[in-house]
Amino acid sequence: MEHTHEAHADRGHEPHAAGRHEPQPAGGTGTRADPGTETVEELLREQSRLLRELKVRAGDPSLRTIERRAAQLFADERASLPPATQSTLFNGGYTGLNKLVWLVRALMSWDRYGKECAPPAYGAAALDPWHERWVALTQARAARRSHRAASARTAATADPADPMDPADPTDPGDPAGPPPPHTHPADPGPPDAPGPPASARPPTGAQPWGNHEPLSTATPSGTARPSGPPAPETGRSRAPGGGCLALRAVAHTIGRGHLMGLPPLEASDLVVAVAFSPGEALLATSSRDGWVNLWDPVTHVSLARLPTGRQDATTALAFSPDGRLLAAGGPGTLVRLWDPATRAVTGPPLTGRHGTVRAVAFSPDGALLAAACEDGAVRLWDPVAHEPVGEPLTGHRDAVHALAFSPDGTLLATVSRDTTVRLWDPATGAPAGEPLRHQGAVVTVAFSPDGTLLATGGRDTTVRLWDPVTHEPAGEPLHHPGAVFAVAFSPDGTLLATGGRDGTARLWDPATGRPAGRPLTGHQGAVYALAFSPDGTLLATGAGDRTVRLWMTPVAARRMTGDEPAPSGPADAAPAS
Repeated sequence: MEHTHEAHADRGHEPHAAGRHEPQPAGGTGTRADPGTETVEELLREQSRLLRELKVRAGDPSLRTIERRAAQLFADERASLPPATQSTLFNGGYTGLNKLVWLVRALMSWDRYGKECAPPAYGAAALDPWHERWVALTQARAARRSHRAASARTAATADPADPMDPADPTDPGDPAGPPPPHTHPADPGPPDAPGPPASARPPTGAQPWGNHEPLSTATPSGTARPSGPPAPETGRSRAPGGGCLALRAVAHTIGRGHLMGLPPLEASDLVVAVAFSPGEALLATSSRDGWVNLWDPVTHVSLARLPTGRQDATTALAFSPDGRLLAAGGPGTLVRLWDPATRAVTGPPLTGRHGTVRAVAFSPDGALLAAACEDGAVRLWDPVAHEPVGEPLTGHRDAVHALAFSPDGTLLATVSRDTTVRLWDPATGAPAGEPLRHQGAVVTVAFSPDGTLLATGGRDTTVRLWDPVTHEPAGEPLHHPGAVFAVAFSPDGTLLATGGRDGTARLWDPATGRPAGRPLTGHQGAVYALAFSPDGTLLATGAGDRTVRLWMTPVAARRMTGDEPAPSGPADAAPAS
């Protein structure tokens, strides 16, 4: 039986008033390169500290206990507080206001002796300091984003253009709009593609090593252009950092925006999906002929071919967060699950009368597998029990092309041919706000690693960035020539990769919306799939020319020169041959 308590102050409310902050102006004084960053971090740290204090005063309940308590108390509000969301808040992360208030109210439903009592009502005065802090934090985040964008614009107009600057549109070695490359003769496009790209001469630019391109960039006359003034003949390279001369030269080239590709992997048919295993030991690819291939991304050796039981495209591919399952879906109304280590199928396929499965995604805790279906619904499964979870998520009026869970698992984003982007609460199946819209079919979606940005791309040739909490656009749309078929954030969130019908992959700075280097060219067909390796050093691109290409990223360049140490930790084992 719940009981009321004499004063909410006994449950840790006294620090709240002292924690009130007003957002500082984005322009502030001092020498900080990014005013507002410290404000955001300070507010997040303070919010985390106060939440932890409140949790201790409530008797230090477990995250599962808090989850159950919130579901019980706020059932009429359809509250959802999974442990991942709580961890985000307790560890200094940002969420929507409802999640924060549910957590605070749940913690206030225990007195200082750990006994249950009535929580403050929604809108109660005891919650005002938390609301004010969240508003200040939200405003500070917006100010920081505006400052970064303004700084980028100022730098672009104030600084003289480096003749080798990857963002310089006047560089003759970087045509502003590369023509579409040749299409493979047997490449009519994926099941829903509007047709093959127009034939044209393959564009110049950064080519894979397999094409034996030199490290320097050639001028129209064919002579190599130096990247700076000539160094004195001292017998030593001027390149900074450690490592041998060759490594420093490669790192310098990548750092100048010329991402370098490794020899391509030859697939059996048009490549429609790529995915790295969490421990980086495997690269999985799926093709239009229905096969799933497992590769060693270091040696480029094909380790296994997994039959899917279908003769048509395997359009969906995803590893579970622990790397113990690989899910694949496509036409035929089923999703198959494998153990990548043994290559054995794990249980019966997940079936239903819903047409082609166009995308699959695991929740961050691995407890759910979501499938985007041709009939416009999204279905959730327990990947261990092979049982459906809840009712299908319905709302789209046409086929669902792609989906993605937020990093904390509290949101599921889905995109559709009906031109909309929808956000859902996967715990309740309820929509999370109104739909977001493109001007054409939306075919790809990704969350940033910190969950603060949602990227969507489609046939209107744009990639749009959204704030998933406020549902507001986060800057102007990014324009990729031709329809956009794939988007992916780098693991550190500093790069956004896009791939499309023009046969190129492109890198962008999501904070400023500016290109980050030159287009990645070399494919002779549309780029349908993208994936960064978990360590961020490789970008895999799959295309209609039946190849998968691996590109070394700026993170790889920093690792080569020792400017960024490689993370330590065990990697998952590759399957036995």
